[in-house]
Amino acid sequence: MKDKGLVKEAIHCYVTAARLMPQFAAAHSNLGSILKEQGKLDQSLAHYHESINIDPLFADAYANMGNVYKDLNRLPDAIKCYSTAIKIKPGFGEAYSNLASAYKDAGQLDDALKCYR
Repeated sequence: MKDKGLVKEAIHCYVTAARLMPQFAAAHSNLGSILKEQGKLDQSLAHYHESINIDPLFADAYANMGNVYKDLNRLPDAIKCYSTAIKIKPGFGEAYSNLASAYKDAGQLDDALKCYR
């Protein structure tokens, strides 16, 4: 639904999935992504937190949550999220790139270069 531009319908589906299957971490993570795109960052964070509470090893949810924290200029929180995603999934290139960007924005250029490499 989301890929077809039917955002309201996609939100309805994710909310329904989360209600019917409370332990479905991906439903919360996907809902968090849509809410982030809509600029509803606090709601987005709540769904990423719920996703991680359900599945503490959900690397994508940590990385996505890091993106929200980066948008909020909460760089230490973003760095922590990206680092956690990488610990869970060591080959997670997108998380390394995002971590490097957060380090760069925080003025930690040596750490940024290490991540980019």
